[in-house]
Amino acid sequence: MRETVKRWFRLVFFLGASWCVAPVFAQETEPIRLIGEVRVLTESEAEESRRVVLEGQAIRVHPAGHGFFLHDGQSGIYVEGLPPGKSFEDLTAGDLVRIEGYTKPGHFTPSIQPETFQKTGRAPLPEARPFYLYQIFDTNIDSDWVSVMGRLISVTVFDRLNAIVIGLDMNGITVYAQLPKTEEGLQRVRELMFRLVRFDAVAGSVFNTNRQLTGRIFFVNSAQDLIPLREGALVEDMPSFGIHELMRVGARLRQSVQTEGVVTYVSDSELFLRGKESSLLVVPKEVPDVSLGDTVVVGGLVWPQPVSPAFRAIEVERMREGDPPEPKQVVLGNEIDSGLNFELIQLEAELVDIGKSFEISVLDVEEKERVSLLCRSGPHLFEAYLPEGETLSGVEPGALLSLTGICRLEVAPEALGIIFVDGLSLQLRGLEDVKVLKAAPFWTPLRLVLLLLIALVLMSLFVVWVFLLRRTVERQTSTISSQIERQTISDERQRIARELHDNLEQGLAAMAIQLRGAYKLLQRLANKAEQSVRRSINLSEQADPNLQTHLKGRLEEIAHDSAQSQRTVRTAQEMLAHCSEEARASILDLRGGLLERMDLPSALDVALELITEGSGAQVTVEVLGSARKLRKSAERNLLLIARESATNAIRHGEPKRIDVSIEYRTSSLRLTIIDDGVGFDPYQRKKAGHFGLIGMKERAVSLKGKLEIKSEASKGTSVVLLIPDTMELERP
Repeated sequence: MRETVKRWFRLVFFLGASWCVAPVFAQETEPIRLIGEVRVLTESEAEESRRVVLEGQAIRVHPAGHGFFLHDGQSGIYVEGLPPGKSFEDLTAGDLVRIEGYTKPGHFTPSIQPETFQKTGRAPLPEARPFYLYQIFDTNIDSDWVSVMGRLISVTVFDRLNAIVIGLDMNGITVYAQLPKTEEGLQRVRELMFRLVRFDAVAGSVFNTNRQLTGRIFFVNSAQDLIPLREGALVEDMPSFGIHELMRVGARLRQSVQTEGVVTYVSDSELFLRGKESSLLVVPKEVPDVSLGDTVVVGGLVWPQPVSPAFRAIEVERMREGDPPEPKQVVLGNEIDSGLNFELIQLEAELVDIGKSFEISVLDVEEKERVSLLCRSGPHLFEAYLPEGETLSGVEPGALLSLTGICRLEVAPEALGIIFVDGLSLQLRGLEDVKVLKAAPFWTPLRLVLLLLIALVLMSLFVVWVFLLRRTVERQTSTISSQIERQTISDERQRIARELHDNLEQGLAAMAIQLRGAYKLLQRLANKAEQSVRRSINLSEQADPNLQTHLKGRLEEIAHDSAQSQRTVRTAQEMLAHCSEEARASILDLRGGLLERMDLPSALDVALELITEGSGAQVTVEVLGSARKLRKSAERNLLLIARESATNAIRHGEPKRIDVSIEYRTSSLRLTIIDDGVGFDPYQRKKAGHFGLIGMKERAVSLKGKLEIKSEASKGTSVVLLIPDTMELERP
């Protein structure tokens, strides 16, 4: 029973859900059947790929079979290409088709992406509705079948598109139409040039990437669809006007007229005529075989221009031959005569620059490059153009030229109600229209600027050279002054050394000799006195006992006085020896000692080697860190401290080895002298006449260093000098 209830409940739920969803599903799957309903979809709605089933007529097929325009009698739409492997090659304009597919946003208006299509028959194309000039920028007109009327004014062949594009003048506004490229179609278009034509076409849109309308183009199925309209009579029946009479009061713009003039220039697409009072630009269907000076009659339509009218010629007939026309001599003033427009003129101008000009028309796919001469005549700066492919050589800016060519005037854009010419350009007919009246001066503004720049550079270099030379002279002068100063000091030191050697040292040596003599004499006198007293004692043994006692006391006094005198003499000798050594060291320094010829480590090595020579002691000098120069006085004190330490070790310690190390630290210095001699007691009272240790300590104080002496009996001696800061001792 429970299972039965469950089955009935599921059935009721399924039927209810189906009843609720069915209308929605049916609504979503119902396809769109009218083109108008697709056209009103927004971009986002068309992007939803809504189903469509459309029936209509193909009004224009893409020449390459990529797609076609479909019209259902009311509206048109573009049908894009089929899936891979299928095409519309057998589809032609007029075929009735049925397509199934889905919507796409398109590039401007929605389009159709077909899945299947089927031709259902064929019928004449529908009657096109008229297209008016005010509808050019109507955004609602796209892919519609319209009838267009205008005057054919240009034709361009696009090989890459396999198409012919024609320009149409619709009451002064130029629009363009595209039709398939065929030789027959191109011939027909040329025959209809400057004629008023009507045709049926698909109204296409020119747009940007933001889906904004920027222009209009019409797609025509064939050149045979261009139907000429009757307008006016044949050329011989056209009313005739002088060139200066065109576009005067009463003239009708669409009326075919004729005029005549003398040919002043023929290009590949234009013809220039000179009339009795003014000149004319003529654009013919085909450039006729005429020469300069020929008188021709042209029939066609007046083409309004900003300064003076131009002419679109349907026919050109040569009346008679003539001599090439002479150019009109012109001198440009502040105001330019508007009658010079399209006139063959000749003027003198200064060449300012030579460049290139590029022209690109609305429909051209290739640039036209021409040589452009920028010239100045009077107060006016203008450009003169050579024909395409011709170049000018051998002429430099600044030259005075005579230019002959067709004058084209330019109107000031701010002029209102009256023509105010503010510029011109000159179309040269060839290189023969350029004649050099005066070559360009050598000193052109550009060359003057270059000369000034070169002079400025040379002046700057000269100033720099003078500055460097001055610095070099100052440096060399300083060097020479230093050399002279050093030489002077050296000479003076040599003189002082000689004086010290000849006087002080020799006097000290003589004093030392005299002291040695006095010492020996003192010893002899003491010995004689002692011997005399001893004999007196011996002789007085039988005499008075008091006398013997007195003599013995006198003998002791003589011995004491003799010892004291000998000590005094020895002290004087040691002092004299010390002074002599100091004098010799001073003389050595004055004569340019070791530090004059080498650095401190090398001087230590040499000086200590000389001291220990013959003593049997071995000396080693070790340098730690990067050696750097100190003031000479500082290096001399360091050398003397080391030498004094080694001398003391040799004299009193009998060492076998003396190790000297000088350690250069970042901002300090450490000098160490260690020997393995017998040592001494540093706290023992100094002997009279010994000044070595005192001198070492005084030198250490002058170096702002700390001297430490350690020694023990039979354990050697170490002397350590630490200079905490060597900044003040380094050479500036």
